[in-house]
Amino acid sequence: MKTIKEAAGELNISTQALYKKINKTYKNELAPYVQVQHNQKLIDQEGIELLKNGVANLQLQPIVDVADLQSNKPKSFQRCESTENTVANLQASVSEEIANLKNELIERVKKENENLFAEVQGLKKELTAEREHNRVQAERFADISEKLAELTRNSQVLLKQEQDKNTRLLSDERPPNELESDTQETKKSLWQKLFKAKKIR
Repeated sequence: MKTIKEAAGELNISTQALYKKINKTYKNELAPYVQVQHNQKLIDQEGIELLKNGVANLQLQPIVDVADLQSNKPKSFQRCESTENTVANLQASVSEEIANLKNELIERVKKENENLFAEVQGLKKELTAEREHNRVQAERFADISEKLAELTRNSQVLLKQEQDKNTRLLSDERPPNELESDTQETKKSLWQKLFKAKKIR
């Protein structure tokens, strides 16, 4: 007895094609040659030979000897079996091609994901550096603003002090021209008094 995989290898067809022959196409004809052991389907060598040589018309003409089957096999069945083998081989080839394409697509997606991940990591680093730069700039701006505010306050205090000083000076002293005018008035007044005194005498 051989497993389906072993029998498919011997028949040079895919396991799917062999299962189809056993379970559907030639189910009744191959039933005597197929057994199930430990949940695994097995087929004996006679059943494999029947598949090699074709089992068409088995219901009408049971085959006992494989040699008889080979000599009496209809040409139409040969063509049919050849077509089935071609279809099975084509199916196997297509399945293999699909598997290869699937693996290639998976590898491509993995590669693209790796590239995207690396790009995202690079952008994260750039963003972190930019945030750090902005933080340093903000601290410098805050420090400059604080110093500017302090300088403004000091300037206002100095200006107020200077204004107060000027106010006191203006209240305590008059301009020289005013002093000179007062002196002249005083002199004139003195001369007038003296002149009046002489007239009285």
